[in-house]
Amino acid sequence: MPNDLRHIGNGDSAPSEALGVIELGTIIRGYRVLDAMVKRSPITVRAAYPVSTGKFLIFVEGGVAEVDEAMQAGRPAAGNQLLADLFLPYCHPQLWDGLFQKFKRTPIDALGLFECHTVVDAILGADVALKAAEVNLAALHLAAGIGGRAYFVVSGELFDAEAAIEAALDRIDEPRIIEHDVLCAPHDDMTLELLGLQTVHEKY
Repeated sequence: MPNDLRHIGNGDSAPSEALGVIELGTIIRGYRVLDAMVKRSPITVRAAYPVSTGKFLIFVEGGVAEVDEAMQAGRPAAGNQLLADLFLPYCHPQLWDGLFQKFKRTPIDALGLFECHTVVDAILGADVALKAAEVNLAALHLAAGIGGRAYFVVSGELFDAEAAIEAALDRIDEPRIIEHDVLCAPHDDMTLELLGLQTVHEKY
């Protein structure tokens, strides 16, 4: 069961103008929704697959107008099985790379962590966080093997990590957030084990 989009490409192509994500409560409804989307608009289907707890995820990309049109077809087709959806023009380049599990492995002195009930909220939160502060995306885990939840981790200076998480908190509704935290000077053993990152200690 995939946690990212590596099974359909390596992400070497430049990000499209827009990303569309639909998160559904049943697998079968996912087939109907995807069919409606591709019949309505000339988009590229990046991925469509089931994940933990029987959710179904659809990722599409293309021009802003084309993805918007596809999303307008997908939402009504989803009906009462629509858990969340996201129309995201001009996503941050690091978010695009993160969807393919490609992250910058730079030394860090703080981590910002954000866990959500839905994949859509984690993707949106990560995009907002990356655009709000000088941070790097260190992890993005989408639903697989964690009960359908999703989370992201950003790294950078302490004040940047705090600003990034604060921006995500301002954007995502509180009931949709499971937990968030900022770790100052995390230990090497933790960052290397979980993220493959090396901590910068000397500033603290």
